Amino acid sequence: MASRHPAEPTRYFDLVLRSERFVGLPAKLAMLLIGLYVLRSAAQMSTQQLLAVGIVLYAISTLYFAFLLFARPREVERLGRGVFFTFYLLDIALAALIIYVSGPASDSLFLLVLLAFKSVLYYPLWHDVFLFTLALGPLALAILRLNLQSWNFVADPFVLRRYLLLLSAVLASLYLSWLNEHSQTLQVRLRRSLDERTADLDSKTRAMQQMATSLGNRVLELRTLQEGVKAINSALALEDVLRLIVANASQVLEGARCSVALLDESPERVTSTAASDGRTASLAELDHAAVSWMAGRGEPLMIEDLRHDERFDLQGLPLASAIGVPLLLDEQVIGALIATSIEPRAFSGEDVNQLNAFADQAVVAVKNARLYEQLVQEQRETERVYQHVQERRNELEAILRAIGDAVIVADAQLNLLLMNPVATRIFGVKPDVTSSMPLSQVIQHQDLNELLVSALNGEHGEALVKEILLPSADGQSSPTLQALASPIQAADGLPRGVVVVLRDVTSQKELERMKSSFLSVVSHELRTPLHSIKGFVDIILMGKTGEINETQTDFLRTVRQQTTHLQNLIDDLLEYSRLESGQVKLRLSEVSLTEVANAVIDKLKPLADQGQIRLLNKLPSRLASVEADRLRLEQVLTNLIDNAIKFTPPGGAITVLGKDLGADLQISVSDTGIGIPASALERIFDRFFQVDSSASRSYRGTGLGLTICKHIVEHHRGRIWAESEPNKGSTFHFVLPKRLSAKDDELLLDFLVLPKSRKRRGNSAH
Repeated sequence: MASRHPAEPTRYFDLVLRSERFVGLPAKLAMLLIGLYVLRSAAQMSTQQLLAVGIVLYAISTLYFAFLLFARPREVERLGRGVFFTFYLLDIALAALIIYVSGPASDSLFLLVLLAFKSVLYYPLWHDVFLFTLALGPLALAILRLNLQSWNFVADPFVLRRYLLLLSAVLASLYLSWLNEHSQTLQVRLRRSLDERTADLDSKTRAMQQMATSLGNRVLELRTLQEGVKAINSALALEDVLRLIVANASQVLEGARCSVALLDESPERVTSTAASDGRTASLAELDHAAVSWMAGRGEPLMIEDLRHDERFDLQGLPLASAIGVPLLLDEQVIGALIATSIEPRAFSGEDVNQLNAFADQAVVAVKNARLYEQLVQEQRETERVYQHVQERRNELEAILRAIGDAVIVADAQLNLLLMNPVATRIFGVKPDVTSSMPLSQVIQHQDLNELLVSALNGEHGEALVKEILLPSADGQSSPTLQALASPIQAADGLPRGVVVVLRDVTSQKELERMKSSFLSVVSHELRTPLHSIKGFVDIILMGKTGEINETQTDFLRTVRQQTTHLQNLIDDLLEYSRLESGQVKLRLSEVSLTEVANAVIDKLKPLADQGQIRLLNKLPSRLASVEADRLRLEQVLTNLIDNAIKFTPPGGAITVLGKDLGADLQISVSDTGIGIPASALERIFDRFFQVDSSASRSYRGTGLGLTICKHIVEHHRGRIWAESEPNKGSTFHFVLPKRLSAKDDELLLDFLVLPKSRKRRGNSAH
């Protein structure tokens, strides 16, 4: 089947995720209600028990799926589309079980119609899902055949009408899947185009901010140059000034022809700009030769008799003598002022000095002209840049007015520069507030002002994030804002101001609280039916309800085993919920780690023997005691050894070691199991993390055991780490101080906040 565009998976995934939240989960709840209804009316005890187990497992998977959707969406994205299709197959399995139990006469066959239309959600993410949709019809026939033990129902018109209706629903779902993909493809493209435009606008905004910094300097320079521009505009043009200079020079030199020749950008190119007789081209050959000569030497030129001067070959020109002085601008020859005569030896050294004075005027005129030309160009460029910056400023102001977050900009003295309407509304700023007012007077919020000061005084110009509470209007709930403050740095690295963006995260905080409460309530509610199931199974196994055969005994033992496993998982969730909802105080006493380890090993040895695993205790018999909570340390060792048993194949060994490090004691649990990949070692202590988190993994668990171990050890002022080599085994170490110096109110377990990191003592950890 054709695959989606490689740039679109994330957008498609977000669309499917949103559809699952608001469509898929209600459909799952509807299936659970239908299953409970069918369970209540089921006639046979065996099918009733089978359906009950299916409903319980489906309910648990639905809760886990809902938790992933709302609390761990990025984890679902990392796992990929397999998550959705695994739970989709569970939907099909429960629907098949309900149809099987309810029989052909019920309306439960329409559950497959619901699942057929649900495949519309997944089609954009995986086209092959239509194969599952097409299989729903044969699945319905197979279920009816299994229930009725014959194919006679095929001739029943009532059954055929239902089957044709199911087939119509399947075809309709395929058509809707195509329409859904087409619609979502258009949405994804539109969003991608919007993202590209937003990124381009962000890039232009950053460029505008950089340009605005230089614009201020340019504007100051422009103001300074404007006075000079007025003076230049009131003077004569360069050509007119030069013509006036050569006319005055000719008059002083008693009628000698005077001219000005300027070097162009190329030193070999000379342009005759002005001449006293008005004919600049008549002696262009002499101007070029004289300027080239003086440019190479930087000294005046005197030709007493051109006919006998070997420096120049200018025969045929209507002149006999000439003098010239270079025009020096910043020690560079930019041209020359030349005087010629038809009489030989017509000029003296005094004439050269007088001509040099006029040359100074010519240099000033050229300099002023070039400055004026440069000024005009810079003014035009500045106007263009200023107009461009003004446009970008207007765009930025429009963006700030349109975004939903509050934005506040202040200068280095924390005077208000800019505040968008959202910030004005949130802090209740009065309309008469103007820029340049102290921000502490405009917004009287101590936490916000302290955050701005910290951002300005930061050493590396880093952004700071802090959550602040707003005063509540009703005096009960306080809105929570997440504030991101970043300094605005100048070219020299010094802060010139600070910008803070505030986002309302009240709903997110409430969602986290509701999630914790929901998890706690659901876990408690699950324990009650599990106790009942386990109790009734034990009663049946004891034969109090009548004799049961060997097959039934095996089935019931499997149910009891799985119920016990499920109860252990729920206990982990309850432990997590209890730690997350509050704080648990450590009950400190003198604890012998050797005694604790012996007790845990004795408790878990039957489990190890059952798995054909050797459990070796190599702790020193006289290991020093520690000041700790005995029950919590038993919990740590139990989790570590239980994990080792779980991941060690038959024939392997688990060894518990310990050693005295002076002020600390170290305990190590080593196994010969499957090991842990290096990429997962840093994350194995994270909440709900599983090395193999796929739905088909061989090892079950909530992923909370190691997290609880880390919290317990670190709140004992200790540390815990793991070392592993894949396919060879893993070793978990934890180190505890023998004595605790902390106050009682500091030794509290808070599952949401880890203790501050401390330097490791003793051996280096992985």
